[in-house]
Amino acid sequence: PNVPVKAEQMKAVIEKYPGVAVIGFCSMRMFEKAGWLSTISFDCLIDANIDPVEVMK
Repeated sequence: PNVPVKAEQMKAVIEKYPGVAVIGFCSMRMFEKAGWLSTISFDCLIDANIDPVEVMK
């Protein structure tokens, strides 16, 4: 929110750096709600909720 970056734009940036670890940090399932999980393959995704904090993958 408040940052007009689409998942496809971020995927294009990530593809410029092959072999890097893709780490995401969001809160309240923002990447899921924005549809980023179907476009970007995260090596580590931390989704911070008010209670509890989940570390996925």
